[in-house]
Amino acid sequence: MVGMFFAGNAVSELWAGIVDISPCIPPSSSLLDLNHLQVNFTRSAAVGRLDKSLSPVLTLRKLRAHTFTLSDCMFIFHALLATLWFTLMQHPGFPIKLLIPIIWIVALLIPFTSQFFVPATPVFNYLLSFYSARFVPQSWRPGISVALLPTLEYVLYGANISDILTRWTHPVLDIIAWFPYGVGHFVFPFVVAIFLWLFRPKEVLHFWV
Repeated sequence: MVGMFFAGNAVSELWAGIVDISPCIPPSSSLLDLNHLQVNFTRSAAVGRLDKSLSPVLTLRKLRAHTFTLSDCMFIFHALLATLWFTLMQHPGFPIKLLIPIIWIVALLIPFTSQFFVPATPVFNYLLSFYSARFVPQSWRPGISVALLPTLEYVLYGANISDILTRWTHPVLDIIAWFPYGVGHFVFPFVVAIFLWLFRPKEVLHFWV
């Protein structure tokens, strides 16, 4: 027993003298610095992938050398759809609204801007359709039936929630309701498209649009 006691003390002293070989866990400040460096590296890599040319000649040269496929027909569809919404648009009126296609064509001709505007065409077309839908003539609009929504609300909630909410009006509530429809519909698709364009491969942006 005495021998085992001294042997245990010797092992303890020997273990205490050994340098700690446990994994070195970096402090939180080091992790923050590492994340900061990673973000800066990603940002630098994204900026390095950009085509910084401003010459429309390069865009026309790429267009001549481009091999058109069946998938390119979607741009014809978007062009026809944008023409329809642009024709229906009443505000701004003619000829001020001509600035919209002019700016769009210039953005497509400049390589620096076309690398974003070409894949983001469906996003901008969606924003144009969302804005111009208010100008669709009444004769084109199908009849709207609101019988289904109150019925579902009575079944699910036991009351007509829509009717109850319309009785409570306040400017603050109008602002809160404006965020998902105004900011959400108009701004978020554009912000997400920019993020994907800068920090993800181009295929991801095509999938998003």
